[in-house]
Amino acid sequence: MSDEITASCAFTVQVGSENPTLEDVERAVVVDRLEQWEGDKTNAARSLGVSLKTLYNYCHKWGLMPPLKKRVKK
Repeated sequence: MSDEITASCAFTVQVGSENPTLEDVERAVVVDRLEQWEGDKTNAARSLGVSLKTLYNYCHKWGLMPPLKKRVKK
């Protein structure tokens, strides 16, 4: 049995510069996937192969979501 995984994908990512950084491309792919899943973060994370926590971290880093409010213990 082989452990090899074969995958292929083809898409065009529109980014703001002629020489986008890896972060620019990552952001564009995350935004595209969120749009594809109509904002469903669970399915977007699954389709990207990342955890939901990782997707939330990306979204907060790039300003795609409002910052989380910290709970104050009483």
